Parts: sequence; C-alpha cells; structure tokens
Amino acid sequence: MKFDRQSWLARLTFTFFVIAGLLVYDAYRLSRADPGASRGMLALYATAAALSLMLGVAGLRARHRIDK
Repeated sequence: MKFDRQSWLARLTFTFFVIAGLLVYDAYRLSRADPGASRGMLALYATAAALSLMLGVAGLRARHRIDK
C-alpha cells in the first residue's frame, strides 16, 4: 500500500470536486441572500473553489496515469 502524495491525490479526487461544488454553491447562496456581501468574501470562496478544482484535476490525472 503506497502512501505517497500521488496516491492520496488519486484517492481524494472526488472529494475535491465535491468541495469545489459546495464552495461555489455557498458563494452563490451568499451573493443571493445578501446583495451587499463582501467582495473579499466572495473572492475567497472563488479562490478556494478554484484550488479545490485544481487539486481534483491533479488527482484525476494521478488516478489515470499509466505507470511504466
């Protein structure tokens, strides 16, 4: 059983995509509930969602990598 970074990324791929979706939904809900919501808070949600999405894509790549 491997415990390196690539195997953990591959194992947590779906989780990163779910977290990114929840962050986007939460930012959307915040912007609808409070039109005067802080732009900084919305930018923070967007940045966190983008990072989570990038980790999900990296995990997807690690999961489907062909080992030689």
